[in-house]
Amino acid sequence: MLKQFHPLIQYSLAFSGTLFVTRTIALVLVLFLLPGTDVKAQGFDFSKLSRVSRDTTVPPAERIALGITFLQEELANPTPLRPGYVGFFDTGYVQSQIVRAISFPGTEAPEVLRRSCDQATDPRIKDLLTVALATAGQQDTAPDLIRILRKHPLGEIRREAIWAVPDLVLPPSPTDVPQRGKPGQVWRPLDSATLQAMAEALFAALQDPFKSYKVLDKEETVDFLVQEAAARACRFLGYTVKPSSTGWTVYNQRGAVVRQVTYDWGKAPRPFSYPHGH
Repeated sequence: MLKQFHPLIQYSLAFSGTLFVTRTIALVLVLFLLPGTDVKAQGFDFSKLSRVSRDTTVPPAERIALGITFLQEELANPTPLRPGYVGFFDTGYVQSQIVRAISFPGTEAPEVLRRSCDQATDPRIKDLLTVALATAGQQDTAPDLIRILRKHPLGEIRREAIWAVPDLVLPPSPTDVPQRGKPGQVWRPLDSATLQAMAEALFAALQDPFKSYKVLDKEETVDFLVQEAAARACRFLGYTVKPSSTGWTVYNQRGAVVRQVTYDWGKAPRPFSYPHGH
């Protein structure tokens, strides 16, 4: 059923990795425009992304170059806030989807992305390509990724940076689809200082104000997207994060409380309490 609606649904279902499918489907529902609206009139035409994500007849380098062109065009003419089927999306969402598309053409992606990142003169493009490199499992991006998830002006990109955390922390597996490392590539754990800096950045993200409004079954809900992504990512660093009456509580592997994070969600439902899968 989902495959007939949008090319990015097909893109997400083509990859069986649990993390990738979960985070793609979590976002992709926002793509569906209200009945009767013209996708091109809404800003970026998402159907173009299939040329990057699914056209395997085109070499990865060309597909990545095309995706970078899409990023440049989007930065020059940002998609304004528009209604989707269950919520709203804007240029932040568009940029995050392009970044994700250029991260997964195959094992050649890191080399092509790195060259493009090194050659980029626009710092905004450099940051977006850094997130793509991190998503492709390039561990040397960790310091810049931490900076991006702390300071990027767009909430969707901060969340995309958080979603790249497990790609840096977890060793690549032969069953990864697509594979994050080349055959014979040596993987090493991140050093303790980097892991601690990453944990502190995630703890700070538990107070990130970025939120998304959705309407399901005629009921409006509010998702604190960066906070929720950070709470989930913490488990890859050995922490468990649970919502409390005043914000979030962080536990270590022994079950001891290591951090209390306060945040006033106002009238919004508590994160993870929604009936539609959070």
